[in-house]
Amino acid sequence: MTRKIKIALVDDFNLMRTALADYINGVDEFEVIFQAETEEEFCSKMSWEIKPDVILMDYNLGDKNGTDCIKHVRDKYGEEIHILGLSMYKDLYVIGDMLNAGANGFLFKGCSTEEIIEAIREVHKNGFSVNKYTAKLVFGKRTGEDMVLFEQLNETEIGIIKHICLQETNETIAGNLNLSTHTVNSYRKKILKKLNCRNTAGLVLFAVKNGIHHI
Repeated sequence: MTRKIKIALVDDFNLMRTALADYINGVDEFEVIFQAETEEEFCSKMSWEIKPDVILMDYNLGDKNGTDCIKHVRDKYGEEIHILGLSMYKDLYVIGDMLNAGANGFLFKGCSTEEIIEAIREVHKNGFSVNKYTAKLVFGKRTGEDMVLFEQLNETEIGIIKHICLQETNETIAGNLNLSTHTVNSYRKKILKKLNCRNTAGLVLFAVKNGIHHI
């Protein structure tokens, strides 16, 4: 029997959260292991022995900001748990705030349930998820800092970023660029640090904003 992807839902809008949980549980490969509506409840349930593989995290909670919960996960559990940020706000600040806190992707609450299901699959498989609407919102929104950082990239780094955005593994990128896997891994870490990106999702959005990658 195939192991199910364990999911947690964190949202203070009870009706939406329970409806989404019912829908997700109807997908054979998924299992919602807990729901929470506040940071306090979330942190309490995260202390359980069984941990989620993917967390859907609302930006605004009843007692705290969802970014506080994301930081809690990253501080205590590292990068092993993938997080999709959720919000009703179509705002670049909200997206950036959640990604900077450590989210692996972002979804607007107005998106379809099919998009949510696909994003869960994608973030679980690849460690990041950037949909077309988010990419469209950020495309061309370059800041002065973005331009300065972009100019610091060399040709090899830009090539590796393009391959990362295509969801290729370090091994595949190494083969395509005639590099060792160790070299690609070193470049990957160096690029994230150089661009001030917390994770691959932030790197993909940087690439979209600067015309390196198109979704």
